[in-house]
Amino acid sequence: MKLLSRLAVMTAIALLVLANFVTTTNASPFYGGTDALTPLSTPAPLLIPIGCCFAAHLFYRNNLSINLTGIVYGVLRNGLGQTLSINAATLSIPAGGNSTCYVVINAGAPTGTTVSLTFFVTLPSGAAISTAEVAVLSYP
Repeated sequence: MKLLSRLAVMTAIALLVLANFVTTTNASPFYGGTDALTPLSTPAPLLIPIGCCFAAHLFYRNNLSINLTGIVYGVLRNGLGQTLSINAATLSIPAGGNSTCYVVINAGAPTGTTVSLTFFVTLPSGAAISTAEVAVLSYP
């Protein structure tokens, strides 16, 4: 019985000593950050009317030496900041290259109101790879 007690004490001490040498790491899902893509649609994206909706024509440059595939989100908000719609498109950009995509904005606002559109790109995992672009416009 004494042997088991000594063994338990020695195991506890070993675990305490070992715990001081073990470190944890925080893995980042992406190393490029929001500087990975540069929006080239400045000062604002080109908005193309298509029936009752419109499409935002967006351009991005890949600043990294790897191919990127991202999801471009378009968030439409009214003058109070309330979200009217969230739409998405897929964007694939070769390493160091430029690419374009269209995000169809399919929710309307009352005629004559001012709305804002925010566009940003994430990896499929959800990590942001661009800064946000904001466009303010009046509905016809």
